[in-house]
Amino acid sequence: MVHSFNYQALEYLKSKDNEIRIMPIINPNSRLHGYMYAKSIGAVALDSRYDFLNKKIVQLAHKDGLKVFCWTIDRRQDFKRAAKMGVDYIYSDTIYPSKQEVKLRKNPV
Repeated sequence: MVHSFNYQALEYLKSKDNEIRIMPIINPNSRLHGYMYAKSIGAVALDSRYDFLNKKIVQLAHKDGLKVFCWTIDRRQDFKRAAKMGVDYIYSDTIYPSKQEVKLRKNPV
């Protein structure tokens, strides 16, 4: 999977090999390079700052077959919020989830 802020590079790679899996780093609420843009270039996932995400966006992405990555969460309350939203992957520099939090992620509320 190619993961990048460089949308032009992602589009170029996808045009050369339609099988390549791409994941743009986006603000899903942006009109220019947001959720609809990610879908339009054939992304398999989206990556966003966690504070740009909400449960509605995560559910829409899952409905459309996209995984949702969020970054960088270094406060436990933000980790719990992201897990409850149902994101698929969480980047963190400081948090090591407890067994209870992993269970919450596997069975989001």
